[in-house]
Amino acid sequence: MASEKPGPGPGLEPQPVGLIAVGAAGGGGGGSGGGGTGGSGMGELRGASGSGSVMLPAGMINPSVPIRNIRMKFAVLIGLIQVGEVSNRDIVETVLNLLVGGEFDLEMNFIIQDAESITCMTELLEHCDVTCQAEIWSMFTAILRKSVRNLQTSTEVGLIEQVLLKMSAVDDMIAGMGLSDRKV
Repeated sequence: MASEKPGPGPGLEPQPVGLIAVGAAGGGGGGSGGGGTGGSGMGELRGASGSGSVMLPAGMINPSVPIRNIRMKFAVLIGLIQVGEVSNRDIVETVLNLLVGGEFDLEMNFIIQDAESITCMTELLEHCDVTCQAEIWSMFTAILRKSVRNLQTSTEVGLIEQVLLKMSAVDDMIAGMGLSDRKV
């Protein structure tokens, strides 16, 4: 009928909101932010039968394509924080996973893989509540203590300058974390 609106198409059920797939080869809860095929802003998604394609509206994330850009991964996480779709525990875990480019483990996988992720993390902190910020900073300083390479990476991206510029705008509890007598 002409009055019916077309559905999502065969095999294209709505995807639940989830956290970001960290690996480049995964097919999890992430998607491609700009995965368009041309200037129209539309992406192409093949149906389950493979016989046709469904055009996605501009700005819609294709859930079958992993997000490869670290900035986009953090942007998706910020979006989930803003709509209240993610717990503090999940935020901390996801940030740590994004920093190390896989599943974070303080003993086995703690090396920061992409220096830009540090800047993204500091930008994300502005969207988190104070408790979440404290948890992220606590784990981040633990990562820095474990590796000279991580300290070098943080220095290369100007982490100290970034933190000092944001210090006046953060809660006293967070600002005081870096002023203790602990060594980093």
